[in-house]
Amino acid sequence: MSTDIIILAGGIGSRLWPVSSPEQPKQFFKPFGNESMLQTTVKRGLKIAGDGKILIVTNQSMVELMQEDLHDLLKNNPNILILPEPARKNTTAAILFSVYVLNRLSNPDFPALVMPSDHFIELSNFIKDMQIAKELINSRKKEIILFGIKPTEPDTNFGYIKADKHNSSSSFCEILAFKEKPNYETALEYYESSQYFWNAGIFFFSKKKIIEEAQTHTPEINSFFAEKHPEDEVELDGNLIKLTKNFPSQDFLQLKSSPIDKEIMEKAEGLAMIEASFNWSDAGTWKEMSEFLKSSGVNNIEKEIKGSGNFALSSAPVTFCGVEDLIVVVTNEGILVTNKDSSHLIQK
Repeated sequence: MSTDIIILAGGIGSRLWPVSSPEQPKQFFKPFGNESMLQTTVKRGLKIAGDGKILIVTNQSMVELMQEDLHDLLKNNPNILILPEPARKNTTAAILFSVYVLNRLSNPDFPALVMPSDHFIELSNFIKDMQIAKELINSRKKEIILFGIKPTEPDTNFGYIKADKHNSSSSFCEILAFKEKPNYETALEYYESSQYFWNAGIFFFSKKKIIEEAQTHTPEINSFFAEKHPEDEVELDGNLIKLTKNFPSQDFLQLKSSPIDKEIMEKAEGLAMIEASFNWSDAGTWKEMSEFLKSSGVNNIEKEIKGSGNFALSSAPVTFCGVEDLIVVVTNEGILVTNKDSSHLIQK
């Protein structure tokens, strides 16, 4: 069975300034100079979708930039669609809006894979893990699946999943609990345990099941879609899904802004987690971004003198002298100098 893909592409990546800004967000960043993170994500989705749709949900202000960035991919594939929200309302509204639209424009029986537009993901094992998830959903053994990343350090910037790993022969784990971003001492406990995983923010589910859970756990948000039927007030213009003049935009603006983890995933029962076999980085701060780029051979350091652990992203070579763990980023937007362990504080 084919799969519908929902790509979340409405964020602005404020912690990745200066390569990310409201005018040119992180998903359009080209870390290796050839293709944007969004292009890479769409190509990844094409490997999974089959006859399913790839729906990119974003903000109205990003539509033209997105059409330009994805020009070659859009002209060759009518199943890649751009869905603009009237306003940013976090992932619950974005995902439910996408699901209701897909139930109209695609096959309601296709499962849906939700993934962010700006993560680094190793493709071959990702495809294998998605196949496992699809088989679980098609067999109805599990209908909502999350993906856990084994921690490589006691990181305080991620939410965690506590999973039951007692049945090592199973392809999935039962989810025991969700944990908010911890302090360092708690993160260290999680890191030293075999039960805790970073929440990758990637979901695979039956569209029917996620609507049922939304009806139960977040009725105030779901009722807008179930009663107002905004999916009936959209029309296709090539690859762009346009909102008609009758679209209930004012009601959409009143929706609660909340992540789907809090609204549905933490409350639903019978969820499963697959321990990811693929290499992954959310590149959410310059610490993560620099570590991934360095591992991929990107680092514009000319020389390090009595220093170590430094990173530079610049069109000109950079020399570091007598310093450690510094990150320097130079773009036309501005210049950033930060210690890597403070990079999560950046908000621009």
